[in-house]
Amino acid sequence: MQEENQTPTPIPESTTPVVSVPVPVQSEAQPASSTGDTGPMEYASFWQRFAASLVDGFLVVGILFLVVFVLAGVGGVLSPERDTAFLVFILPMYLLVYAYSPFMVGKYGATLGKMAVHIKVVDANGQRPSWGTAILREIVGKLVSGLIPFAIGYLWMLWDSQKQTVHDKIAGTYIVKTK
Repeated sequence: MQEENQTPTPIPESTTPVVSVPVPVQSEAQPASSTGDTGPMEYASFWQRFAASLVDGFLVVGILFLVVFVLAGVGGVLSPERDTAFLVFILPMYLLVYAYSPFMVGKYGATLGKMAVHIKVVDANGQRPSWGTAILREIVGKLVSGLIPFAIGYLWMLWDSQKQTVHDKIAGTYIVKTK
């Protein structure tokens, strides 16, 4: 089969020319929006993060007091004569405290406190952090933040342009408003 020589048909002057629209490139410094918005995400304020921490603290402490109340009433499990206090209360307490935030951030992108004040944790792509990132942020990163004197690790967000704390920087996460 032989190909025919075809010449392109010229475009008539009456047609509208096709205009190329540049697509904005997302810089690494600004997390992308996971909601399909084209605008930048709005970072959570210090007070929003503080309020979320208070809500989470009250929830965890409330659950712990409830556990203590129940265990103290059930046969005196937490009585001074018992050696079971560590296994029954202290170990689960540590597990609850250290598992709550990584679980919630890994599963939902926010703790209950963050949900209550309409903020969430996102990665550099604006997505919910992976399980590894959630663990890195909530356990390793917060340990480092807590070791810095005068709470500087947590207060770092006050002068950071992206409102990141030290644990956010370690994990590459951002706290953004959801509404």
